[in-house]
Amino acid sequence: MSRLPYELDPEERPLPSAARVLIVDPDVRFGLLLKGYLESRGWTVDWVEDGRLALQEWETYRPDLLIAELQGKDLDGFELLETLGRLPTPPAVVVCTRLAGVQGWTDGTFRELGVRAVLVRPVRFPEVARTLEEVMAQITSTLPSISAIVTKAV
Repeated sequence: MSRLPYELDPEERPLPSAARVLIVDPDVRFGLLLKGYLESRGWTVDWVEDGRLALQEWETYRPDLLIAELQGKDLDGFELLETLGRLPTPPAVVVCTRLAGVQGWTDGTFRELGVRAVLVRPVRFPEVARTLEEVMAQITSTLPSISAIVTKAV
């Protein structure tokens, strides 16, 4: 039985997530395949082709995680990440770009722009999913739990 490129391997199990992911990538094929794969793993995902559309989508979609290609058509990755970083509650960012996209960038620059992980393409979709899961674990571990808030209030 054949399966689509984004469908789960039999060993993979969908991981439920309440997180919303926005993919920003001018490569339509890659963007839609990654979207399909992540949705099959339980993520809520949207995809746009460029940074300007990502900023418009931000207004209504409010993603928790953003997967960004740095070599955009309309708005380059630095401008997009800088703009998102100025928002009151910016998303956690995972950069997924071609090698040329990260040349000249430093770890410090990535950190300043809220980048939690960098994946250099070509990537395997399970690697992207694992990275998103790790970033979500980092984010949720920094937020106090309800029981911690209740305990402190008592």
